[in-house]
Amino acid sequence: MDLPALENAVCSRATDMFSLGASLYEILFRKRVYAKCPKAKCQRDNHTRQCFVPAAKQPILLPVDEDFTAAEGGGGIPITTVLKNPNHPSLSSLHHLIAALLNQNTKERITAAQCCEFVTQAFHFTKRNGN
Repeated sequence: MDLPALENAVCSRATDMFSLGASLYEILFRKRVYAKCPKAKCQRDNHTRQCFVPAAKQPILLPVDEDFTAAEGGGGIPITTVLKNPNHPSLSSLHHLIAALLNQNTKERITAAQCCEFVTQAFHFTKRNGN
């Protein structure tokens, strides 16, 4: 869930896109967008949405190659930097897609139609209407 969904329990199409980005992030980088809740009582996945609000307010870091990560201070590169730096050689099409999906600014987050267009162009898929 994105920050507005966590804080206000209100989901939107933008929240759906964030969830897609979070799923891709976990699949590709083998870690979650938000760290586990540090509260002892929540050790068994007994969380509330409020457990993740502090983490959702932090910059999301995308793992990239070791040289670029080290130059950025370790841990990855902030999504805001990825969105502003489309031509860096360490950033793949998937980095850009995930960054666009996880953009914390819901008004600037990629839409489903834009995501479809991006995937079609970046990965050379052929669109078929109705199929």
